[in-house]
Amino acid sequence: MCRAIETEAGGGVTVRLAWGAVTHPGTVRERNEDSLWARPPVFVVADGLGGRAGGEVASALAAQAFAPLENVWPLRDSAVLATVQTAHARIRARAAAQPELTGMGTTLAGLALTERSGGGHGTSVETLLLFHVGDSRVYRLRDGVLRQLTRDHTAVADLLRTGAIDGAEAEWHPQRHVLSRALGTRETVRPEARRLRPQTGDRYLLCTDGLSNEVSSKVLTGLLRTGGPEAAASRLLDEALTEGARDNVTVVVVDVLPEVDLVGLGVPAPGA
Repeated sequence: MCRAIETEAGGGVTVRLAWGAVTHPGTVRERNEDSLWARPPVFVVADGLGGRAGGEVASALAAQAFAPLENVWPLRDSAVLATVQTAHARIRARAAAQPELTGMGTTLAGLALTERSGGGHGTSVETLLLFHVGDSRVYRLRDGVLRQLTRDHTAVADLLRTGAIDGAEAEWHPQRHVLSRALGTRETVRPEARRLRPQTGDRYLLCTDGLSNEVSSKVLTGLLRTGGPEAAASRLLDEALTEGARDNVTVVVVDVLPEVDLVGLGVPAPGA
Protein backbone atom coordinates (compact mmCIF):
# COMPACT_ATOMS: atom_id res chain seq x y z
CA MET A 1 0.00 0.00 0.00
CA CYS A 2 1.27 3.47 -0.86
CA ARG A 3 -0.40 6.63 0.33
CA ALA A 4 0.57 10.27 0.70
CA ILE A 5 -0.37 12.74 3.43
CA GLU A 6 0.24 16.42 3.99
CA THR A 7 0.06 18.08 7.40
CA GLU A 8 0.61 21.66 8.45
CA ALA A 9 1.82 22.60 11.91
CA GLY A 10 0.74 25.78 13.64
CA GLY A 11 3.85 27.61 12.49
CA GLY A 12 3.26 26.77 8.85
CA VAL A 13 5.84 23.96 8.66
CA THR A 14 4.52 21.40 6.21
CA VAL A 15 5.47 17.73 6.19
CA ARG A 16 4.43 15.33 3.43
CA LEU A 17 4.87 11.59 3.82
CA ALA A 18 4.35 8.58 1.59
CA TRP A 19 4.69 4.97 2.68
CA GLY A 20 4.50 1.33 1.73
CA ALA A 21 4.20 -1.73 3.99
CA VAL A 22 4.35 -5.51 3.65
CA THR A 23 4.51 -8.53 5.94
CA HIS A 24 5.12 -12.22 5.17
CA PRO A 25 5.52 -15.42 7.23
CA GLY A 26 8.75 -16.31 5.42
CA THR A 27 9.71 -19.70 4.01
CA VAL A 28 10.05 -21.70 7.25
CA ARG A 29 7.50 -20.51 9.82
CA GLU A 30 3.88 -21.65 9.50
CA ARG A 31 2.50 -18.61 11.34
CA ASN A 32 3.27 -14.95 10.94
CA GLU A 33 3.99 -13.63 14.43
CA ASP A 34 4.81 -10.16 13.07
CA SER A 35 2.31 -7.30 12.96
CA LEU A 36 2.39 -3.74 11.66
CA TRP A 37 0.50 -0.46 11.88
CA ALA A 38 0.95 1.96 8.97
CA ARG A 39 -1.71 4.62 9.25
CA PRO A 40 -0.63 8.22 9.79
CA PRO A 41 0.63 9.73 11.89
CA VAL A 42 2.04 6.48 13.35
CA PHE A 43 4.03 3.65 11.74
CA VAL A 44 5.11 0.58 13.72
CA VAL A 45 6.40 -2.95 13.31
CA ALA A 46 6.18 -5.63 16.00
CA ASP A 47 7.72 -9.10 16.20
CA GLY A 48 6.08 -11.59 18.56
CA LEU A 49 8.67 -13.50 20.54
CA GLY A 50 9.49 -16.75 18.76
CA GLY A 51 9.21 -19.94 20.76
CA ARG A 52 6.71 -18.46 23.18
CA ALA A 53 2.97 -19.11 23.18
CA GLY A 54 0.99 -16.28 21.71
CA GLY A 55 3.71 -14.31 19.94
CA GLU A 56 1.25 -13.45 17.21
CA VAL A 57 -1.26 -12.33 19.85
CA ALA A 58 1.26 -10.06 21.55
CA SER A 59 2.41 -8.37 18.33
CA ALA A 60 -1.18 -7.84 17.18
CA LEU A 61 -2.13 -6.28 20.53
CA ALA A 62 0.87 -3.95 20.28
CA ALA A 63 0.09 -2.81 16.74
CA GLN A 64 -3.65 -2.41 17.35
CA ALA A 65 -3.04 -0.26 20.42
CA PHE A 66 -2.13 2.60 18.06
CA ALA A 67 -5.51 2.59 16.29
CA PRO A 68 -6.92 5.45 18.44
CA LEU A 69 -4.08 7.69 17.16
CA GLU A 70 -5.07 7.34 13.50
CA ASN A 71 -5.53 10.79 11.95
CA VAL A 72 -4.95 12.54 15.28
CA TRP A 73 -3.55 16.04 14.56
CA PRO A 74 -1.67 17.46 16.31
CA LEU A 75 -0.14 14.46 18.03
CA ARG A 76 2.09 14.86 21.07
CA ASP A 77 5.06 12.71 22.04
CA SER A 78 3.38 11.94 25.36
CA ALA A 79 0.38 10.37 23.64
CA VAL A 80 2.61 8.05 21.62
CA LEU A 81 4.66 6.94 24.61
CA ALA A 82 1.50 6.44 26.66
CA THR A 83 0.24 4.16 23.91
CA VAL A 84 3.40 2.05 24.17
CA GLN A 85 2.62 1.56 27.85
CA THR A 86 -1.00 0.75 26.99
CA ALA A 87 0.19 -1.95 24.60
CA HIS A 88 2.45 -3.39 27.29
CA ALA A 89 -0.41 -3.43 29.81
CA ARG A 90 -2.80 -5.12 27.37
CA ILE A 91 -0.30 -7.88 26.64
CA ARG A 92 0.24 -8.45 30.35
CA ALA A 93 -3.51 -8.48 31.04
CA ARG A 94 -4.25 -10.95 28.21
CA ALA A 95 -1.51 -13.30 29.41
CA ALA A 96 -2.87 -13.15 32.95
CA ALA A 97 -6.38 -13.96 31.73
CA GLN A 98 -5.26 -16.82 29.46
CA PRO A 99 -2.64 -19.06 31.12
CA GLU A 100 -1.75 -20.66 27.78
CA LEU A 101 -0.37 -17.26 26.73
CA THR A 102 1.87 -16.85 29.78
CA GLY A 103 5.24 -15.39 28.84
CA MET A 104 4.20 -13.93 25.50
CA GLY A 105 5.80 -10.68 24.39
CA THR A 106 6.83 -8.63 21.39
CA THR A 107 9.34 -6.17 20.07
CA LEU A 108 8.17 -2.76 18.86
CA ALA A 109 9.80 -0.16 16.61
CA GLY A 110 8.03 2.92 15.33
CA LEU A 111 7.94 6.44 13.98
CA ALA A 112 5.25 9.00 14.74
CA LEU A 113 4.77 12.44 13.22
CA THR A 114 4.36 14.64 16.30
CA GLU A 115 4.11 18.34 17.01
CA ARG A 116 5.94 20.36 19.61
CA SER A 117 6.50 23.99 20.48
CA GLY A 118 8.86 25.77 18.11
CA GLY A 119 10.29 28.07 20.75
CA GLY A 120 8.35 31.28 20.66
CA HIS A 121 5.44 33.33 19.27
CA GLY A 122 3.11 30.33 19.53
CA THR A 123 4.72 28.52 16.62
CA SER A 124 5.03 24.76 16.43
CA VAL A 125 7.10 22.38 14.36
CA GLU A 126 6.62 18.79 13.35
CA THR A 127 9.17 16.16 14.25
CA LEU A 128 9.37 12.42 13.91
CA LEU A 129 9.37 10.59 17.24
CA LEU A 130 11.46 7.42 17.08
CA PHE A 131 10.56 4.80 19.70
CA HIS A 132 11.53 1.16 20.13
CA VAL A 133 11.81 -1.85 22.41
CA GLY A 134 13.65 -5.03 21.44
CA ASP A 135 15.58 -5.78 18.25
CA SER A 136 13.22 -4.59 15.53
CA ARG A 137 14.94 -1.70 13.81
CA VAL A 138 14.54 1.72 12.24
CA TYR A 139 17.00 2.92 9.59
CA ARG A 140 17.28 6.23 7.75
CA LEU A 141 18.54 6.68 4.21
CA ARG A 142 19.77 10.27 3.79
CA ASP A 143 21.89 11.49 0.87
CA GLY A 144 22.43 7.90 -0.19
CA VAL A 145 23.83 6.78 3.17
CA LEU A 146 21.96 4.25 5.33
CA ARG A 147 22.18 4.61 9.09
CA GLN A 148 20.66 2.41 11.79
CA LEU A 149 18.87 4.74 14.21
CA THR A 150 17.88 2.16 16.83
CA ARG A 151 20.14 0.06 18.98
CA ASP A 152 19.19 -3.56 19.58
CA HIS A 153 17.96 -4.46 23.05
CA THR A 154 19.58 -7.88 23.22
CA ALA A 155 21.85 -9.51 25.77
CA VAL A 156 24.74 -9.59 23.30
CA ALA A 157 24.26 -5.98 22.15
CA ASP A 158 24.33 -4.92 25.79
CA LEU A 159 27.60 -6.84 26.30
CA LEU A 160 29.07 -5.20 23.21
CA ARG A 161 28.16 -1.72 24.44
CA THR A 162 29.90 -2.35 27.77
CA GLY A 163 32.99 -3.82 26.10
CA ALA A 164 32.53 -7.22 27.75
CA ILE A 165 32.78 -8.94 24.35
CA ASP A 166 33.96 -7.92 20.89
CA GLY A 167 32.27 -8.13 17.51
CA ALA A 168 33.75 -11.50 16.64
CA GLU A 169 32.46 -13.04 19.87
CA ALA A 170 29.05 -11.43 19.39
CA GLU A 171 28.54 -13.09 16.01
CA TRP A 172 28.48 -16.58 17.52
CA HIS A 173 27.44 -15.84 21.11
CA PRO A 174 24.76 -18.28 22.39
CA GLN A 175 22.66 -15.35 23.66
CA ARG A 176 22.77 -13.32 20.46
CA HIS A 177 18.99 -13.66 19.99
CA VAL A 178 18.02 -13.18 23.65
CA LEU A 179 16.15 -9.91 24.17
CA SER A 180 16.98 -7.70 27.14
CA ARG A 181 13.80 -5.64 26.65
CA ALA A 182 10.39 -6.47 25.19
CA LEU A 183 6.76 -5.53 25.65
CA GLY A 184 4.81 -7.83 27.95
CA THR A 185 7.53 -10.06 29.35
CA ARG A 186 8.24 -8.15 32.56
CA GLU A 187 6.20 -6.07 34.96
CA THR A 188 7.52 -2.79 33.53
CA VAL A 189 9.03 -1.75 30.22
CA ARG A 190 11.32 1.15 29.33
CA PRO A 191 11.23 2.10 25.64
CA GLU A 192 13.92 4.24 24.06
CA ALA A 193 12.67 7.37 22.32
CA ARG A 194 14.10 10.48 20.66
CA ARG A 195 13.03 13.18 18.23
CA LEU A 196 14.19 13.40 14.63
CA ARG A 197 13.88 16.41 12.35
CA PRO A 198 12.36 15.25 9.06
CA GLN A 199 14.28 16.42 6.01
CA THR A 200 13.03 16.36 2.43
CA GLY A 201 14.35 13.26 0.69
CA ASP A 202 14.73 11.17 3.84
CA ARG A 203 13.63 7.57 3.56
CA TYR A 204 12.95 5.56 6.72
CA LEU A 205 12.93 1.78 6.97
CA LEU A 206 11.16 0.01 9.84
CA CYS A 207 11.69 -3.75 9.92
CA THR A 208 11.67 -6.87 12.02
CA ASP A 209 14.78 -9.03 12.29
CA GLY A 210 13.44 -11.34 9.59
CA LEU A 211 14.79 -8.70 7.20
CA SER A 212 17.85 -7.39 9.02
CA ASN A 213 19.17 -10.90 9.79
CA GLU A 214 18.90 -11.98 6.15
CA VAL A 215 19.92 -8.88 4.17
CA SER A 216 23.17 -6.94 4.64
CA SER A 217 23.26 -3.18 5.15
CA LYS A 218 24.97 -2.80 1.78
CA VAL A 219 22.15 -4.61 -0.02
CA LEU A 220 19.50 -2.75 2.00
CA THR A 221 21.06 0.52 0.86
CA GLY A 222 20.99 -0.43 -2.79
CA LEU A 223 17.38 -1.62 -2.67
CA LEU A 224 16.23 1.54 -0.87
CA ARG A 225 17.86 4.04 -3.20
CA THR A 226 15.33 3.90 -6.03
CA GLY A 227 11.60 3.85 -6.66
CA GLY A 228 8.62 4.65 -4.50
CA PRO A 229 8.07 3.32 -0.96
CA GLU A 230 5.69 0.53 -1.95
CA ALA A 231 8.09 -0.79 -4.59
CA ALA A 232 11.01 -0.53 -2.15
CA ALA A 233 9.14 -2.49 0.52
CA SER A 234 8.32 -5.22 -1.99
CA ARG A 235 11.94 -5.41 -3.20
CA LEU A 236 13.19 -5.79 0.36
CA LEU A 237 10.73 -8.60 1.05
CA ASP A 238 11.70 -10.35 -2.17
CA GLU A 239 15.38 -10.14 -1.22
CA ALA A 240 14.70 -11.64 2.23
CA LEU A 241 12.76 -14.48 0.61
CA THR A 242 15.60 -15.08 -1.86
CA GLU A 243 18.03 -15.30 1.07
CA GLY A 244 15.89 -17.92 2.79
CA ALA A 245 13.54 -15.86 5.02
CA ARG A 246 13.94 -18.21 7.97
CA ASP A 247 11.83 -15.87 10.10
CA ASN A 248 8.76 -13.72 9.54
CA VAL A 249 9.53 -10.54 7.57
CA THR A 250 7.84 -7.18 8.04
CA VAL A 251 8.84 -3.97 6.28
CA VAL A 252 7.52 -0.40 6.38
CA VAL A 253 9.14 2.28 4.19
CA VAL A 254 8.29 5.94 4.88
CA ASP A 255 9.41 8.84 2.66
CA VAL A 256 9.59 12.54 3.49
CA LEU A 257 8.46 14.23 0.28
CA PRO A 258 9.53 17.47 -1.37
CA GLU A 259 7.13 20.38 -0.98
CA VAL A 260 5.53 20.04 -4.41
CA ASP A 261 2.00 19.31 -5.53
CA LEU A 262 1.05 15.64 -5.33
CA VAL A 263 -0.49 14.13 -8.43
CA GLY A 264 -2.68 11.26 -7.33
CA LEU A 265 -0.44 8.69 -5.66
CA GLY A 266 2.42 9.19 -8.12
CA VAL A 267 4.57 10.75 -5.42
CA PRO A 268 8.26 11.47 -5.91
CA ALA A 269 10.75 9.45 -3.89
CA PRO A 270 14.49 9.46 -3.28
CA GLY A 271 16.33 8.37 -6.40
CA ALA A 272 13.21 8.33 -8.56
